[in-house]
Amino acid sequence: MWNGDVFGGDLIKDEDGGTQSDTEILFRVLESSPSSSVPSVLCKVRGPFAFAYLRPGEGRLWFGRDVLGRHCLLAGGGDKEGFFLSSVAAPEWGENSCVEVPAMGVFEKDLATFKLVLHPWEGLDTDANIEDQGIPFSVAQDSLECPIALPAIEEALPPDKDRDEWIGTALREKWSIHDMVDRFWEEDAQSENHARSFLFSLQEAVSKRVRTRPDYCKDCVKKVLLGEDLKCGHCKVAVLFSGGLDSTVLAALADRAMEDCPEEQIDLINVAFQMEGGSFEVPDRITARQARKKENPFCDR
Repeated sequence: MWNGDVFGGDLIKDEDGGTQSDTEILFRVLESSPSSSVPSVLCKVRGPFAFAYLRPGEGRLWFGRDVLGRHCLLAGGGDKEGFFLSSVAAPEWGENSCVEVPAMGVFEKDLATFKLVLHPWEGLDTDANIEDQGIPFSVAQDSLECPIALPAIEEALPPDKDRDEWIGTALREKWSIHDMVDRFWEEDAQSENHARSFLFSLQEAVSKRVRTRPDYCKDCVKKVLLGEDLKCGHCKVAVLFSGGLDSTVLAALADRAMEDCPEEQIDLINVAFQMEGGSFEVPDRITARQARKKENPFCDR
């Protein structure tokens, strides 16, 4: 069971060209690896994931989540009544039927002895957390190389500022938002480098997602499967669009990533719940229209 995305790393080769399913790639590597190497295969995944991998012949089960815990994975049951994994919990299961699998590494369960061992991500303090996880397990001595360098993330952040003094000055002198941004850059030349580095990384992430979109929409793929030869120019990329800063930036970056196919649309999906009186003019709908209008000079779709 694989619920995730492989955006980069050693598992994805340039010659794949984004045409192969990451599930097939990962499964092929796992099947060709000895049992002792299964946890280390997950170290090569660059992207969010939750997974479960079973080898019935060996009586072993591996499961876990990426170090940031970006996808859900639940564990429940016991050795006698049956152990289970799930991505969702049903209400009828009861409040204490399952727990969320800790995003601490790769778990390995011996189905003969029912022993559960955690192969922890390097750099995590498992001793401090082991008692609070809700499922009993022991910790392997050897840690796994973490796919995300946690100390490097902290080092990449701008240095701390004396926020109270800085904000107090801004209030006394009545700085505008533009004054605040300009003075922020002046005081910390490194901040602009951090901002540019973040924007570059974000553009790369969005571009990779856009480049690996399917070749056909849900309607055209049916025709292709029936043998029809066609080129699909319909929309295959969408952004959940509230008009806020995050979704507006993502929409602009997606547009930039698709400059080579200007005829293909990008859907901006906005959700609004009907208010009393029947109107759908809720704040998110209004800001979405405003943001789309402001984007027009930059996005021609």
